[in-house]
Amino acid sequence: MRFPTLYSFAFSIFIGAFLLFQVQPIIGKHMLPWFGGTSAVWITSMLFFQVLLLLGYLYAYLLSRFSLKIQTSIHFVLTVATCGIIIFLFTTWHSPITPGIEWKLPDTTSPIQQVLVFLLLSVGLPYFLLSTTSTVLQNWFGLVEQKQSPYKLYALSNAGSLIGIASYPFVIEPFFSLQTQGQWWSVGFLFYGAVLLICCVKIFITPYKKAAALKNKIVTIKKKTYAFWLLLSATPSIMLLSITELMTQSIAPIPFLWLLPLGLYLLSFIICFSDKKWYWRNFYAYLFLVFGPFALLFTQTSGPSVPFSLLIFSLALFSSCMLCHGELYLSKPPVQKLNLFYVYVAFGGAIGGVLVGIIAPLFFNGIWEVYIGFYLSLLVAFGVLLQYKDSSVYRHMKIFFLSTRELYLFILIGFPLVIFTVALVVVVISGYSGAKIFRNFYGTLFLASKAADGETTTYLIHGKIIHGTQHMGKHRFEPTTYYHKKSGIGLVMQNYPRPKEGIRAGLIGLGTGTLAAYGKQGDFYRFYEINPQVVSIAHNYFTYLSDSHAKVDIALGDGRLSLEQEIKDKQQPFDIIVVDAFSDDAIPVHLLTKEAMDVYLKRLKTNGVIAFHISNNYIDLKHVLYRHAQEQHLEFAFLKTKGENQNSASEWVLLTRNKKLLDTPAIARVTSKEKQYKNITTWTDEYSNIFQILK
Repeated sequence: MRFPTLYSFAFSIFIGAFLLFQVQPIIGKHMLPWFGGTSAVWITSMLFFQVLLLLGYLYAYLLSRFSLKIQTSIHFVLTVATCGIIIFLFTTWHSPITPGIEWKLPDTTSPIQQVLVFLLLSVGLPYFLLSTTSTVLQNWFGLVEQKQSPYKLYALSNAGSLIGIASYPFVIEPFFSLQTQGQWWSVGFLFYGAVLLICCVKIFITPYKKAAALKNKIVTIKKKTYAFWLLLSATPSIMLLSITELMTQSIAPIPFLWLLPLGLYLLSFIICFSDKKWYWRNFYAYLFLVFGPFALLFTQTSGPSVPFSLLIFSLALFSSCMLCHGELYLSKPPVQKLNLFYVYVAFGGAIGGVLVGIIAPLFFNGIWEVYIGFYLSLLVAFGVLLQYKDSSVYRHMKIFFLSTRELYLFILIGFPLVIFTVALVVVVISGYSGAKIFRNFYGTLFLASKAADGETTTYLIHGKIIHGTQHMGKHRFEPTTYYHKKSGIGLVMQNYPRPKEGIRAGLIGLGTGTLAAYGKQGDFYRFYEINPQVVSIAHNYFTYLSDSHAKVDIALGDGRLSLEQEIKDKQQPFDIIVVDAFSDDAIPVHLLTKEAMDVYLKRLKTNGVIAFHISNNYIDLKHVLYRHAQEQHLEFAFLKTKGENQNSASEWVLLTRNKKLLDTPAIARVTSKEKQYKNITTWTDEYSNIFQILK
């Protein structure tokens, strides 16, 4: 019976885990443009996958209460039904897991609900079946092969997951379209289903007399052990999602930055559950105590470079995951409680997902979940170190504390107090007053004022980046920051040939509404903004919109999707289209692809101009836009201007067929003479490569 209980089991678990983590970036990337390219799409998707994983483990636990014949019968029916649905969807959707835009709910005010419903409809049942595979087959393996540890199969499962994750950005994404990815994934799923059905049949027809005696053996677990499992599984989940959120908000919501943290998370599972002595308790505790504070610092300040920032965040995350998953493995129960153990592990992961994906956007006004994750990791690190009476930390701490209990009391009370004090000092030193923090699905916005030169200035900040300011005195009509009169977009607005009927401008990204300051009588300015909180802030805390002489309209929703709809409605074209939809320092990839360029040109007058704001600490986007200019036979101009007074330095790219506009002395004067641009592959909805354009 070696074949059905080992090789087929191992193969099913491996291919199931591979598919389980391949589908996540495929469906995440498919949805991304529908919700403005925000990183929250991935965080919400991770919440969905964690909850479904919990349901899969719970199913496996409940299934284990029946006889093996009933278990295999139920699982056989579930597998056949899921494969049947996949086969049916081959004939109706682009691929069985990537339905078209018509399946997106029309409401834009509840994006979390929309993402969850869409995921449930598109991949809910296949993902559920995949999530059950490892635990169901491990349980069967443990019952029929009592001399071997089923935990090895758990390490194999995580190895399959890691290969699935690592292969996507380097092998799958660069060479296959999303539709092709979905189709091949579905073929792989049907193959997996066939192997799983073979396992079910062979187990069903084979008697295992020892299974019942083993199953009925009583194993008692203390209640505090369950709480311990929840803590050790929730903590790395919180760290994973909050650090992923920070990475994608600051750089770009791309699959690589989704999968890098997830890969480290799974790697820690593989190492800790491999039955080898690779979990060095003190080492990983010290590693977190060294790199955790650096990562915490980078949540408020930019690192010197993208690779260095990613390295620090990755080391902090990996050391936290190794600590928690290593302690989980050391506290694992006998095989009789294996399914229950995995239910608690998945439940803890789901708790972390709900905290970061739902509770934080609704109730936190900042990214406080990252501090919760670091704090819980700190408790685990100190808990590990204090178990060794001869460790240096323990010896030094005993100088100040009479007991370990007093030390824990200090950590519980003192650490949050330190965080609060540091945050308060930062706010006071920076000179801001009347600070307000807003947060929703699309991120965290910081609104504050600062007095200088006898005038109060109001700031809108997203993450670490200022997204607009306004002087609230006599200079309130002056455009500021990246949009001042000597900036690239300022020169375009002032020098564009004015039609008799006025200028029509389409502006993707509202911010504070600064560009409305250039509007004149007879002009029409339409802003496209996906975040309703930004619209509210622009109306209630800034006056650019109300002060503008132009007729101002705001279209709530993703700018590209709104423009596509306007093409169908045959609305009047624009003279100027401005693309400035950055969140923090992240780039909206779906607004910079060939398909997006096609949309802009269809909404633009023949002699119109498209202006892209590309100021960025990490990414040099002019190479991407230069490639588009070549392919679309457009004139290209890169405008780089310095900041003056309180205004910011900025970089803008202009694409147009109107060479006369670019030859205007004011614009030509600040146009870069650079002629050497990277020969990169054209960005499309199916392909983009951030690493080619790192600064």
